[in-house]
Amino acid sequence: MLAAGAALESRYAGITATATVTEDHRIRLSNGEIFDSPSGAFRRARMLETGENKQINGWIVWKVADGRTLDELRQVSGNISLRRSFWNGLYEYAATRLDFVDVYGDPSGRKTNSDTWTSFGVGLGFCHPDGALNIRGGYIAVDLYFTDTFQYTKLYTMRDSVERILANLGEVMWDEPDADKKNRCLWMRRDVDFSGDMTEAYRWMTDGLLAMRNVYELLG
Repeated sequence: MLAAGAALESRYAGITATATVTEDHRIRLSNGEIFDSPSGAFRRARMLETGENKQINGWIVWKVADGRTLDELRQVSGNISLRRSFWNGLYEYAATRLDFVDVYGDPSGRKTNSDTWTSFGVGLGFCHPDGALNIRGGYIAVDLYFTDTFQYTKLYTMRDSVERILANLGEVMWDEPDADKKNRCLWMRRDVDFSGDMTEAYRWMTDGLLAMRNVYELLG
């Protein structure tokens, strides 16, 4: 998570300890002692300052220059890795679906994606289907995202037809046409356990992206 030489400091009240990350990704206290774990390093740092030998969760008391704790960095790092894994898996799955490839092309050659969303074109600039994931919220989503409010309002008048197309995927959610925002979208979500097998999630998202293309076709 951190490069060699990165500075750490204590956010624990009354403890002013500092440390650096070593070349082999351990923690060196200011007195030169090196530890394999954040908790071991902080326990020793606290003992040097106060004489108390008590266990403290070092992940939540060591912070970096921007104020984030090691635990916060660990969560971000883990989420980035999970997002990359999810999108790589989706692209590989979608590439096996001839119906998807026929509509959107073969996605297996896409570059590694660490964002929370991925987008597919429909040939025009005013809207595009997206896939998205929210790891903290525990769900994935598909949407049809509009930059043209006139076209969105036109689709909104066809809500019954749209919701029939999307009926097998779950509840459809709409932005109100007069919402105080620049862009509009209709979207659907599905709860996902990101620690489990993703095959069903990939199937749902692939089906959802195809369905959103069918929705777009209503605009003629």
